[in-house]
Amino acid sequence: GRLWRNLQDTTNEGTISSRRDKSWRDWQRGGDYYDEATLLWLDADTLIRERSGGTKSLDDFARAFFGVPTTHHADGAVKPLTYTFDDVVRALNAVQPHDWAAFLRARLDTHQAGAPLEGLKRSGWRLTWAETESEFARNAEGWGGRPRASSYAYSLGFSVGKDGRLESVAWGSPAFKAGLAPGQTVVAVQSAVESAAQMLAFNDERLGAAITANKGGAAPIQLLVREGDAIRTVAIDWRGGLRYPRLERIADAPDLLGAVYSPK
Repeated sequence: GRLWRNLQDTTNEGTISSRRDKSWRDWQRGGDYYDEATLLWLDADTLIRERSGGTKSLDDFARAFFGVPTTHHADGAVKPLTYTFDDVVRALNAVQPHDWAAFLRARLDTHQAGAPLEGLKRSGWRLTWAETESEFARNAEGWGGRPRASSYAYSLGFSVGKDGRLESVAWGSPAFKAGLAPGQTVVAVQSAVESAAQMLAFNDERLGAAITANKGGAAPIQLLVREGDAIRTVAIDWRGGLRYPRLERIADAPDLLGAVYSPK
């Protein structure tokens, strides 16, 4: 979705969204201005800390920008106080001089390929990949109170419920290119050494084992998929193994996340 829709445009989501699940969430994008803004402001925070030698942070901006006294209004009443983009830039510059207008516009208006991760790196952390889910991910709750779907978003490119129903498929992923789509059901998983008659019912362990088995390309993953009354076999030659995101400390770099998240 970053190819056609910039971050600022997602702020319109509250007025145009139907509030139903999107069939192609990553292509359509949603309220990304919430989650991605966390990375954007982490980037700003760590940059302020770096440029100020650790004497200033985003906390100083927050106090100045949001801490408007009630005496701002003639009658002393608390009322809505609107602001503009230039007001934000001016307040940031008052804390730490920088080309904040260009900084923000580059993250709001452009179609950069990936999320802004510079703040993570400046914090002493980096995004890496592991073959097992983190404890946080394993204990996450499902959307809307539903049981949590198993995520293969960063390998095959889909999330699947315990009943085998595909809840989401990533646009452009190996699963997408193989013709899979949300709403279809994975009935069974077949390895290269089995005949169609030997295909076994779908479960997470079996799918994970099949993904791992094809690391060398010797056992392309085959899924028996049902869509309506039609059943077909789908082959996916993914060789990257299981893949889940993790945060990893950068050796010898100070841990700024600890300072950011410390009680105020």
